[in-house]
Amino acid sequence: MIFLLDTDTLIFMVRGLKSTRRPAQRRAAQQSTEQCRRTQSAGDSVGLAAITISALEFGARNSDQYEAEMAAGRRVLTPVAF
Repeated sequence: MIFLLDTDTLIFMVRGLKSTRRPAQRRAAQQSTEQCRRTQSAGDSVGLAAITISALEFGARNSDQYEAEMAAGRRVLTPVAF
């Protein structure tokens, strides 16, 4: 089965993993990320549409912290070897 994450879900995960002031959001983002990784380890695929990746890049380029934004995005997007 293939799961496709939408832009809102991806941004929630990126923001949540960066959050230090909102522990509940951070936990929810970590759980979502772990669910994606468990899905992948079970043999299913988790993907993103090109427009979702473009939206992430656009948001990072328009922020004052481009490198930090892209690093956070990479942490979510990079698959983990099992």
